[in-house]
Amino acid sequence: RELNMSSSAVGFVGLGIMGEGMAARLLSEGVAGSSDKPLVVWNRTPSKCDALQSKFSDKTVVIKSTAREVIEACGVTYC
Repeated sequence: RELNMSSSAVGFVGLGIMGEGMAARLLSEGVAGSSDKPLVVWNRTPSKCDALQSKFSDKTVVIKSTAREVIEACGVTYC
């Protein structure tokens, strides 16, 4: 598979204690979360992804099933 380096989507893998705060900052500061620059996330515990999406219901947060899917969908991914 080829990586989508031209994508404007921002990826985030891991929404633990530190990761959730970092992902939330990307959304609250407008770095990601718009329709043209969504935040694409994955976490081992899917409920953490759901919680982030609910907390930022006004933002575009896309949940993927695997970390690989996040990396393939995004030009930049934070882990």
